[in-house]
Amino acid sequence: KEIRELEASMGIDKKSRESGGQQTVAEYVAFAKRTAHEYGVHISKRTLAYEKFCMELRMKLRVLANADDEDKAYEGVSESVILEFCRDELVRLEEVDKKFAAERGKLFVGRL
Repeated sequence: KEIRELEASMGIDKKSRESGGQQTVAEYVAFAKRTAHEYGVHISKRTLAYEKFCMELRMKLRVLANADDEDKAYEGVSESVILEFCRDELVRLEEVDKKFAAERGKLFVGRL
């Protein structure tokens, strides 16, 4: 009885599976694993992109703080260039998240 109640509360009982288009618990679990993997891949790529952004920003800030005017000009580093770089990169990173949420995120929320 407890198992049936637990299955019903989780939405994996026979009645819920059939009404939601999920035919078996195995198919449901396989779908959940696939979507979790896709989400994990997105988070991994996102983490790498933010890491790259931070490393580039550190380099630019180090040049700005320590280099002479000639080296700053050679590297193309100034306060305004750094601010523009940050704005552009953050917009780009946010767009990737928005695109993922629109294309794949709906699937996770709608079907899980």
